[in-house]
Amino acid sequence: VVCCFVLITGHGSTRGKVYKLASRSWIALQRRMLWLLDSPDDKTWAIFTAAADSRRLAATTRASYWDAVVSLKLAYHGQVQHHDLHVSRWLRRRAQEEQATRSGALPMEHHHATALFSMATESVGTSDPLGLALCLAFTTGQRPSDVIQLAPNDITTCQGMLVITMRRGKVIPLIGAYSIATPMDHLATRFLELAESRRAKTFIFSESNSEEDRAKITRRMTATLKAVDEALEMRSVRRGGLQAMALAGATLEQLMRFSKHRDVAMLTRYLQEGKTAVADLR
Repeated sequence: VVCCFVLITGHGSTRGKVYKLASRSWIALQRRMLWLLDSPDDKTWAIFTAAADSRRLAATTRASYWDAVVSLKLAYHGQVQHHDLHVSRWLRRRAQEEQATRSGALPMEHHHATALFSMATESVGTSDPLGLALCLAFTTGQRPSDVIQLAPNDITTCQGMLVITMRRGKVIPLIGAYSIATPMDHLATRFLELAESRRAKTFIFSESNSEEDRAKITRRMTATLKAVDEALEMRSVRRGGLQAMALAGATLEQLMRFSKHRDVAMLTRYLQEGKTAVADLR
């Protein structure tokens, strides 16, 4: 509990020291990077970059992962090449630049979701499924880009809950499919109706789920967000949803069950960006 509190509210080097020395997430992150120790020293960076590029990792995530690699090298070999340290500093600079850019996006809030839901349900004939997708992503802390890949058979009900199984998306190749549940409120009911109406189709929001289709849908979703607030961007949705959960009393552990972040530092970035830090999280 103390570690989490310092992680959320600490500043400067204290936060880094507490996280790296005491956090189970830091240890888990190092374990995930162990496979890189099998590569020759002069190839590690190239292999790391190729893996990071294939997963489209953000600069902040790359910096965190590379720090874990450097720590592992120091622990196993007793020394670190100058090049590795230079790369680490370069990645941190890139992460700071990215952080400054990202913080300009306005996190989505409940009044935005209410406006989207109203737009999507003004009448049955003009219902906009992308508005429902954005609302669902917000209330469950999921990526909109993952939600638009849902198929009708991914949506079921169980004991008064809407159960959504995520089988396609950014992290699915790494962690496998997973399910989340949300109460059967007005949003869940409308989303279930939407899924039922698309049973004859392979996917709810597209015909083929191709990259081209998803790119078109993403542009439409962005336009839908802009119609509510010009400051909203695609990354506003998931970030705002997780911040709303935190402010409603969710713990770090509970948040990670929804967000599927595999280390606390990445989740914390979502909680800190774009608005006052969520300092009361435990």
